[in-house]
Amino acid sequence: MRVRDTYRSWRHLTKESKLYLAVMFVLCEGKCPKCGVGMILSFTKEDECPRSATLDHINNLSYTEKHEKLGLTILCKACNSRKHKPEGGE
Repeated sequence: MRVRDTYRSWRHLTKESKLYLAVMFVLCEGKCPKCGVGMILSFTKEDECPRSATLDHINNLSYTEKHEKLGLTILCKACNSRKHKPEGGE
């Protein structure tokens, strides 16, 4: 199983991932560390919107090829999505 698939399974299927998200949400006082927007805490994919709190790897999985829980941070979905788009691209 690829690293990204392993992470995706962990993120969607474990209580531990939800606990990580909730703790990080409280620690950042519900504000995105990158843009400062007030985030929404949701635990289902259907409820996600640009302001939803998401977990993000500090070091890109493509480079590390390793999912480490201590290497996670929190960002709003909009910042997390922008991070993965090429420079100047839509």
